[in-house]
Amino acid sequence: MESIRLSRVTNDRRGIFFLKGNRVRFLLAFMTFIAVACTGSTGCSRRTSIARPPDLETVKHVFDSRQQSNDEPAAAFKDLDLYIDASMSMRGFVHDPETKFKGVLQNLFESAVANQYRVARFRFSGPIIDITGQTTGSLMLESFYNGVDTPLGRLLTGFADPNKDERVSVVLSDLIQSDVGTEESALIQGIQTLLSKHREIALLGFRSSFNGPYYVEGPRTSSTVSPYTLRLPQTLPNTGRPFYILVIAPNRPSYELLFNTVLRHLGFLESFVPTDMPVNIDEIRFDPLDRNNPNWRKYGSAQKQEMRNGARRFYTSYLTADRAAGSDGSLRLKLQAQLRLELESPAKIDFEAHKASFRNAKAGSVEEVAIQPTVQMGNSGSALTFNVAYRPTSPPKGGWDVYRVQMRAGIGNAVVPSWLTAWNTNSDSSSTNGNKTYRLNLLGEALVRSISEKVVFCEHYVVITGDK
Repeated sequence: MESIRLSRVTNDRRGIFFLKGNRVRFLLAFMTFIAVACTGSTGCSRRTSIARPPDLETVKHVFDSRQQSNDEPAAAFKDLDLYIDASMSMRGFVHDPETKFKGVLQNLFESAVANQYRVARFRFSGPIIDITGQTTGSLMLESFYNGVDTPLGRLLTGFADPNKDERVSVVLSDLIQSDVGTEESALIQGIQTLLSKHREIALLGFRSSFNGPYYVEGPRTSSTVSPYTLRLPQTLPNTGRPFYILVIAPNRPSYELLFNTVLRHLGFLESFVPTDMPVNIDEIRFDPLDRNNPNWRKYGSAQKQEMRNGARRFYTSYLTADRAAGSDGSLRLKLQAQLRLELESPAKIDFEAHKASFRNAKAGSVEEVAIQPTVQMGNSGSALTFNVAYRPTSPPKGGWDVYRVQMRAGIGNAVVPSWLTAWNTNSDSSSTNGNKTYRLNLLGEALVRSISEKVVFCEHYVVITGDK
């Protein structure tokens, strides 16, 4: 395209610049358009007339000053308490000279010491007894395993004690609950107590050869024999008897340090970390239904942070546009996600919202608001997406409303990991199910319902202002 050229003509009285031909009319028309646009109802000065929104650090502090600690690095503690289940149901793990159980027990202790953990050891079955002074060899003897019960719920509740705030606890057990009716409520209470103390929890699954007595805990018939002798090899997959390591750490750095230096080398077959994020949100994009006539417009660029516990935080800002007749006013967003834990339905995801209004750069009180959006699941290439539609009330021009939306899996929405279901049996009256754990599903359900479904996996600050 030929550029507009500027020529100079000299006059006796003055020098003038002029444009040749039709270019004069073109330039005048263009300048008239700009003048009208800048003085009209949708003027180009509109953006500059809008007060700046509160920044991310400001809104974080307004909603909950305590959450600032969730962004600060935490210390990784190296005081480790090892609890060994000494009930008689464990005896078969140490009968044979070499078993996977013996190897894990020895390697766990030696590796922790080699990595400069200060290790204390306890036995639990009935009372909890300090056995730090006993040799490791004594833990490999059948006579050590002579207890009558496995009080797992009571043990977990004890880990919430303030004295454990800087100690990592590791439990080695077959997780056979002695009194399912009583132990189940104690177990759930113990897990909920740990959640209230923000403990990190992990469950690792192993298999080992087993040769010894098994004590039936489930329903019995007249022909049921208890105990009966159970013999299982460890040479073939899924043929050994399961045992587990349950980790309770005071914070995420403590768990990660123990896992990276000790646990990952023990040869576990399966794992479940209920305090992990059940869903990872990688990106939140503005996705208007009609891009040519949107209800909302982006105001600024999105911000993204990863919190210390692995959750994602997003900050996005929008302003309302002139809405077409019949528009529902929805703010439509597309969330790109990865499922870490299977969900029954995206419609069950829980969106808890609180709102704070900023007027003249000052924040009002924070209030809880109902903002359960419409949620649909889709796919974008290889990525899973959630299409979310909010319907917030538009604030007046010059003011900003901030919504903090915290996302959780939702009640009854998370599915227990498949390996916990596969390793579970509801009948232990015969050796047929000896390679499974009686009522393991109770622990799996308790971990999922009490922890996984309540973990905030995404925190989204939706910042909006009026445009009229």
